[in-house]
Amino acid sequence: MLEQAQSETRTREFEGVAELWRHTRHVALELGAFPGPRRAHRGLASLTLDSRGFQLSLIGRMESLPYNREELLASVDGDEEVVREVIGLYLDSAPQLVSAMNGALKKEDAAAAADAAHSLKGSLMMLRAHPAAAVAKEIELAIRRSDLGTARGKLPALEVEAKRLASALLADSSRLVRS
Repeated sequence: MLEQAQSETRTREFEGVAELWRHTRHVALELGAFPGPRRAHRGLASLTLDSRGFQLSLIGRMESLPYNREELLASVDGDEEVVREVIGLYLDSAPQLVSAMNGALKKEDAAAAADAAHSLKGSLMMLRAHPAAAVAKEIELAIRRSDLGTARGKLPALEVEAKRLASALLADSSRLVRS
């Protein structure tokens, strides 16, 4: 009875993760967040459920995962507690930084937008979230060149990468809690 309830719960969780992945993939493709021709991304990933939990398999070409956990862990000498703390700090601060950057860009406050972009980029680099950090860097550089239009144009891609990263961080965190 307990195993059946756990199986049903995992199936519902899997369906939720699968729907989130489909939505994120669709938005990312529409925004051009993945390089290369679109057809190379058809069937980009498959999610399967087995006795160990969820398994995400990448199919086709994708530049990289949202973050490199091994690099992050190595950067803090393998201390899982520090990794959890860094992830928690990012998840708490990132939405405010993105919002601050967006608001500053709307007000054409280049200094405030550059500060928010720089802070976010630093957080992303600490997490070894290379795809999102690259977009944040492009935004910061555009702002520093006084090209606020380009910076605003790249903001949706940053938001997609930030959501993709948050999903991966939360999934990894819940996996570690279950282990």
